[in-house]
Amino acid sequence: MNDTSPAAFNDNHGSIDTHKRNVMIFFSDTASYWESVYERSLENRCRADELVMHKRKSTVLKVVDEFAASRSLSVLDIGCGPGVFLEEMVKRGHRVSAIDISERMVKEANEKIEKYGFEEPVCVQGDVEDLHFPDESQDLVLCLGVLPYLLDDSRALDEIGRVLKKGGMTVFVLTNLLKLGNFFDPYYYCCRYWQYLWFHVLNRRRAMKRLLDSENFGANKVFVIRRYTLMQIHRMFKKTYFQKSMIYGNEYGPLTFWRRNYLPDKMSERISSGLERLEKKQGLHWLQFISSEWVIACIKK
Repeated sequence: MNDTSPAAFNDNHGSIDTHKRNVMIFFSDTASYWESVYERSLENRCRADELVMHKRKSTVLKVVDEFAASRSLSVLDIGCGPGVFLEEMVKRGHRVSAIDISERMVKEANEKIEKYGFEEPVCVQGDVEDLHFPDESQDLVLCLGVLPYLLDDSRALDEIGRVLKKGGMTVFVLTNLLKLGNFFDPYYYCCRYWQYLWFHVLNRRRAMKRLLDSENFGANKVFVIRRYTLMQIHRMFKKTYFQKSMIYGNEYGPLTFWRRNYLPDKMSERISSGLERLEKKQGLHWLQFISSEWVIACIKK
């Protein structure tokens, strides 16, 4: 494998585009938040939407465990963040590698798993669109919440397909543009829709060249964090190495009015849990169209 240390990453990406710099800055600035989301129990979480992250973790781990079937796998965690899933893979006895675009995230991930006796850093700074791993070297690739932060999916999907073995599995997490909460919040019809039109018709090229502070980037003020529809996802995977094996709808809340939750957290959770149960029943899979995000498991053809 080529040198993917932070210094080498900076040398190889001296002309890295403004958008990727924004992504790097955002995740470096918010590293402590992503770590704390998983450390807090569900009862002590600070925001209702953190429930999505906890359910994401349980769904992804269930998918991985079913695929592994007690085997030890070669696992690449792309966009590993502070190492939450990376540590879970180590605990399960898998052979792990990881990358993240944020140097701070790389540092936190390595610190999290150094207690397991690794002689060299497992996580290095890297780019999903340029993976420095051999062809067909991985049994499993985790790419959780990474694609929405790219301007285009195609190069990343090609790279993931290249490093994945035939019959290997990759797990994606993608955010839904048409999630349930958006249908009931007039903010998205009265404000956000027109902001989107203005940005894409008049301001996209200028905005793409601008460095953003983490608050504006995270709030997606200039629409550079992408959302998907299920139809887009179906079309996207038709052109790749992958065959979708399963799509899981993850979380159906919270419901908001002008972006403020108008139901108690417990009630939102009961509604979401009920819809998740219904989604699994025959004839009701269409409910996935309005879940907050999807966990998508794909097998390389």
